[in-house]
Amino acid sequence: MIFCECLHGMHADAPTCSSAVRHACVHTCVRACMRVCSCCLQVCPENTVLSSGLSKWASAGGWRLGYQAYPSQLSELSNAVASAASHTYTSASAPIQQAALAIYSNLPAAKEYSRHCTRILAAVASYAHRHLSACRVKATPAVGGYYLFVDLEVVRPHMAKLGITTCDQLFCRIMDDVKLAVGRGSYDMRQQRSGRRQKRTVLGISIGI
Repeated sequence: MIFCECLHGMHADAPTCSSAVRHACVHTCVRACMRVCSCCLQVCPENTVLSSGLSKWASAGGWRLGYQAYPSQLSELSNAVASAASHTYTSASAPIQQAALAIYSNLPAAKEYSRHCTRILAAVASYAHRHLSACRVKATPAVGGYYLFVDLEVVRPHMAKLGITTCDQLFCRIMDDVKLAVGRGSYDMRQQRSGRRQKRTVLGISIGI
């Protein structure tokens, strides 16, 4: 099984799980680049599992109803997944089912609401990125969704003086001092220097937009 949000690495003989979770909250400027789900279905419909959920595409935070659509050619895989799932849960809770009915009973309104949420997310992401950049903090411009990933290497020396050298420590300090919850965003970066590969951990966080 290949889990992808792009066509790179697709193989005709391997089932592909294409995520459509965030397809409706992609900022307009790159929407054409994010038509992955339809591309997967067009290229290999008999081998593509479409995976999605309400909380992201409908901007309905907290209403966690996920679902997958299987082609008939993958019925054995579908049965196996359903069997495994049945050992974990029976069904979505009644309030979530009612929320899903309300959304799917009026899709035009749901899509319009999601469109306006995306506009707000795009404006907030642009504002945050602009001001972080003005402080010489590196951040990749958000192209959709709900998070901004921030590289705080520029303040590492200052953080070290405060006894903060890891993302976990930074996370706890931000929570304790300003009561703001952020995501731990560390990752390993490997650099080529003098013919040898060196490894360092980047100090970073993810901010919910």
